[in-house]
Amino acid sequence: MIIQIAKVEDVPDLVNFSRHLHSSSLYKCFGFSNDKVRQIITDAITGDPKQGVVLVAKEDGKAVGAIGSTVITPFYSSDRVAAEWLWYVDKGQSPKLLLSLLSGLEYWAKNVADCKAVMLGRIKNETTSFRKRGYTATETTLIKELK
Repeated sequence: MIIQIAKVEDVPDLVNFSRHLHSSSLYKCFGFSNDKVRQIITDAITGDPKQGVVLVAKEDGKAVGAIGSTVITPFYSSDRVAAEWLWYVDKGQSPKLLLSLLSGLEYWAKNVADCKAVMLGRIKNETTSFRKRGYTATETTLIKELK
């Protein structure tokens, strides 16, 4: 198993991962745009490496997982934060692969993008007081300060 920076030739696999992630999440209430997903992934791969990254895990040359992130600044701060927007691992892969991808993202965020923190969205479906108003919980945001 190797984890590497994604290349343009990985885009079809990454779009496919995104489609699987979308269809298995509460975001499936929104349409899936192949063109938009392809463009965002391509921009992250071909753009400024200090602004975004996509890492892909490969086993025997086949893509089996990925993580993607873009640098943001919270509206209340100028601190740089790596915000994850794609994190997927094929079924049958070890859960350790999720952590390996996360470690790669943390390394990039600290050493390449000069970020103060990494922000992850993890899918979660729990009842909240907003549910009475028709809202459904989709993610919990987690932040780790990089030191």
